[in-house]
Amino acid sequence: MVVSYNNMSASTIGPGDAGSTEPMPAGDNEQHSKDGTKSVSAIDSAPDSHKEASVLNLVEPAIEIEQPGTNTEPQIDELDELGFIMLRCVKKAGHNQHWNRCVASINRVYPECQIKVIDDHSNLSHVVSNPKHTNVEVVNSEFSPGSGEMLPYYYYYTLGARWFQQAIILHDSTLVQHRLRNISEHKYVPLWHFDSRQAEEKVLQAKILTQCEAVRRVSICTMMENKPAWTGCFGAMSIIRHAFLTKVLDEESLYRMTQIVRTRHERMAVERVIPCVMYSYDARLQKNGVSGCIFRHPRFYGCTYGFYAKNKHPFRRYPVVKFWSRR
Repeated sequence: MVVSYNNMSASTIGPGDAGSTEPMPAGDNEQHSKDGTKSVSAIDSAPDSHKEASVLNLVEPAIEIEQPGTNTEPQIDELDELGFIMLRCVKKAGHNQHWNRCVASINRVYPECQIKVIDDHSNLSHVVSNPKHTNVEVVNSEFSPGSGEMLPYYYYYTLGARWFQQAIILHDSTLVQHRLRNISEHKYVPLWHFDSRQAEEKVLQAKILTQCEAVRRVSICTMMENKPAWTGCFGAMSIIRHAFLTKVLDEESLYRMTQIVRTRHERMAVERVIPCVMYSYDARLQKNGVSGCIFRHPRFYGCTYGFYAKNKHPFRRYPVVKFWSRR
């Protein structure tokens, strides 16, 4: 089956489709949820293989770009240059507005871009999609709840060869305000960084690297000890090229983190392991996030959407903003 990415309604790839060793039951390659959303098997679309920079200089006004045509069998040189991958988790009815706002902001600023929503075990009875959304496809995680931040990397690695050449990885609790400038030059860069010496999770970082059988473990561990050589990646949100991610994950079995990361502190370790691995492959990569240091975000860790809506002026210079809500 070929899925059109142009003006796509919220299609869904179901659990067990990608990366599962279990056989697909007959007739399960297409399903329909109770809201009429089509479910598309990942088997049909899986690949054959698998500075602090001034934020003010990273923003440019939104421009109108012609929508790309639909490619039934896209080749790598025909793929869209840029797309978005959003991590979603809707546990309560009030959470549903987060991902809808995020999608709407992307549609407004980047109307030409595809959006892949990776759902980490939402309560689907609370998930309602805005019918005005375009270019959206939902991929349901087949892993146990809690894998969180690693899921966008796993699915971009396994399915992204037919998506787009470069991805902006976001959480559902973010808004895109402006287009980001000069991001095409980045193989990997955090959206927000933090100092590598803050809130370390040394034991869990070592555990993850051990269980993931990292080929370059010695060089990665050496990188971790050399604090000025790297920065943490808040929420593992980043801009990354598929070719670079594939190069790294073809050698490192870090995608196994989807099977071993379950707790909040383990996910905090992932925020450190991922950038260390990336910088161990290319020490020239930009360390500072394109939206700056997360600890300088207006009202860090206390910025709700309600506060933002009433106090937009301090946020205007930021291309992406982050909200916090207890989940």
